[in-house]
Amino acid sequence: METIAAARVRVKLWYNDKDISASIEPMLVAFEYTDYASGQVDDIQVMLKDPDGRWLHELFPEEGSTLKAKIVWSEGSIQKSLPCGVFTIDAPEYDDPPGIVSLKGTAASVTTSIRRDKKTKRFENITLKQLASKIAAEQNVSIFFRDEDTPPLAKVEQKDESDLAFLLRQCQREGYALSVDTSKSAGANQLVIRKRVNADSAESTMILKRHGGIVEKCRFGGESLETYRACEVKYKHPDKGLLTYTYIPPNAPNTGQVLTVRKHAGDLAEAIRMAKAELELANRERVKCDMTCTGTTDLVSGIVVTLSGWGKYDGRYAVDEAKHTINPAYKTGLYLVKVFS
Repeated sequence: METIAAARVRVKLWYNDKDISASIEPMLVAFEYTDYASGQVDDIQVMLKDPDGRWLHELFPEEGSTLKAKIVWSEGSIQKSLPCGVFTIDAPEYDDPPGIVSLKGTAASVTTSIRRDKKTKRFENITLKQLASKIAAEQNVSIFFRDEDTPPLAKVEQKDESDLAFLLRQCQREGYALSVDTSKSAGANQLVIRKRVNADSAESTMILKRHGGIVEKCRFGGESLETYRACEVKYKHPDKGLLTYTYIPPNAPNTGQVLTVRKHAGDLAEAIRMAKAELELANRERVKCDMTCTGTTDLVSGIVVTLSGWGKYDGRYAVDEAKHTINPAYKTGLYLVKVFS
């Protein structure tokens, strides 16, 4: 009778570029990697038994210490891996007894200064790509644009906010997602900017079924059952004073709520882009799902999956967050948003 090999999951870790996977495997208490599609920085947490106190002495992280991680899943001859990225370690936590060290970190490409240093600046007649490239150069960060037609910005102001928060705000108002790519395709973490509507309209990569699949539990919810039919932007023009622009998308319903937005826009073109982005984002949030699956390296942020078996909730969903946890079983938690493109 043929024996079917059980699935096995391992965590590979490199501490300051040194492979410590074999030595920490019997010490591993829990591992958690959170992969975000936009708006937040990928993070990691590793909990290790430390009966000899090595992490209190020779292994204690110095400033700038890093962890590189990879999840390796195998079943028989099949093996899959998920590179999690390189992370800068924050101040460690130590519980004694029982002698357990907790190492937390954020994606190494996203420096402390880009996340925390508050600045006040003004930029005029600059495209979103030029703005992001300027910030990236000043912060010595790699950046990648998936779409080249980034829009011009007449005037934008950074008011006592970090470069990352400021850049995220500009991306959101123009309909772009800002994320950290930890796939290592370019050899290192990098900031990635892409049109949200293009990401949401991507081909579905997996079907998640209510019965007979990897889904263990889920919870659906949302902001509203009603779709906004239009978006009204009230903006202050530098010469003409307070103006109003209303965007009604093609095939919009004849009735429904109108989303009202009050923000600065340099000109009508910018107000139009803002109205489209705000309407897309508001309607995108109306059906959400928190889901727990049997652990799999195939589920990552930024992909689109199809849900089947939940009736009215069936359809295409964007993975906005994927949390991979080993404690000791391997689970993948998802935050999903239904897309209608």
